[in-house]
Amino acid sequence: MGHKIREKEADKMGTTVGDETASKMKSHKQPYQQNRARRTKLKKKKKAKVNENVNENVKESVKESVKENVKKNVKENVKENAKVNVKENAKVNVKVNAKKKIFKRKKIHELGFKATMKNQLKNRAWQGEVR
Repeated sequence: MGHKIREKEADKMGTTVGDETASKMKSHKQPYQQNRARRTKLKKKKKAKVNENVNENVKESVKESVKENVKKNVKENVKENAKVNVKENAKVNVKVNAKKKIFKRKKIHELGFKATMKNQLKNRAWQGEVR
């Protein structure tokens, strides 16, 4: 019976039963689709906010890690440079000390030679050979 009533109403409106039900279905679907669109927009906004927060956190952590790495690298470079400088200074000092010792030996040798010559001359003079 309900079907016949719908047909009569549809005839009065100038449509068929199928059109009427289809229009009812459309009217029911529209708010759902609108709400769905709103929900997807909200989800996208939330995701965007989350992504922004994540990006900010990542940037901060990257900055901190870079600072720490720079500090470590600087410390290591300073240590290595200090070691190299100490080695080079030690080599230079050894060379300088060796030169000083050689120079002193030469002087001592020269002085000793001169002293021996003087002593020989004195001895000869004392012996009466040289005057």
